[in-house]
Amino acid sequence: MIIARLVPRSAAGWTIAVFGAMAALVGVVGPVSPAVVQAGVAPAGFLGVAAWEAAGAVATAIGLIVDRRSQG
Repeated sequence: MIIARLVPRSAAGWTIAVFGAMAALVGVVGPVSPAVVQAGVAPAGFLGVAAWEAAGAVATAIGLIVDRRSQG
């Protein structure tokens, strides 16, 4: 099946896919509806963006650790 080839096969792959999809969604919503971004839905300033990136990095690191342990 083609769907089986497209889905991630590891925990780290899933975290990258989820955060990537969310970034793509925000990237599309911004230009289409700037009022949503200006209304405070987006993270506040640099610290909010940095915290969001850090959450993605930590989730990916945890996924990599889980993958390594599951491989033996």
